[in-house]
Amino acid sequence: MLDGFLARKLHAESKAGAVLDSVADICFVACCAIKLIPVLQIPGWLWIWAGVIVLIKLINQISALVVCKRFCFPHTGANRLTGLLLFLSVPMTFWSCIPIAFVAVVATFAAVQEGHFIRTRKKECRYSFITLRDRPELKNTAVAWFHSKWSAPEEAYLECMDQYLSHQTELGWYLCLDDDRIIGGLGVIENDFHDRKDLTPNICAVYTEEAYRGQGIAGRLLNQAVEDLRAKGISPVYLLTDHTGFYERYGWEFLCMAQGDGESYLSRMYVHY
Repeated sequence: MLDGFLARKLHAESKAGAVLDSVADICFVACCAIKLIPVLQIPGWLWIWAGVIVLIKLINQISALVVCKRFCFPHTGANRLTGLLLFLSVPMTFWSCIPIAFVAVVATFAAVQEGHFIRTRKKECRYSFITLRDRPELKNTAVAWFHSKWSAPEEAYLECMDQYLSHQTELGWYLCLDDDRIIGGLGVIENDFHDRKDLTPNICAVYTEEAYRGQGIAGRLLNQAVEDLRAKGISPVYLLTDHTGFYERYGWEFLCMAQGDGESYLSRMYVHY
């Protein structure tokens, strides 16, 4: 239960590690089941219930292959709670079947919710939200993509990304992919070229491809960046923009006016605690 936390703290997180984490969890539950089932009196109705949950999860993944063209495992709150309860259910089995029935109720709700998410939010399920450390081979593609959307030189993006990938800084770069195509992204830097050097770090280069707007991609990237930074002890975070009303949807608060470098007008500075 601590491996994900430790991986982030030790800068050892990876896509392969996330997969191995899931495999390890499955092995843990399977080993416990092999050892415990022979010595427990598990009623038939609980076996049937567990079978129904497995069937729902199987249907969910078939649906994901049809609508998303890949397996999809949404990290919903109910799924996280189910995982926690499965760990706790091992000692629970020595008490009675009542607490295990509660776990089954939560697991059933999580499975149904997962299927609803896949079938109603198929576009979001198809997209991948990653950090550049998850896919470092996309560095040059990301540099070219951000440069094409904003006026900053490619060298500036390359320098920031190299520092992030080499762990010289925890101020990272976040991407949304449709298959392997970048459709949205943002970065975190010390100062987004404005006169308030004391307000740091800054979210910068927020952009979503026009054809993909209105699906909450930018909001999810913003939330991912804020949560990631907070987990690393970096808070608050700032953002300079000319937009009004957009960032408020995602918990950002107007702080003050600030002047961008080389600009004659003031822009809005937001903060997220």
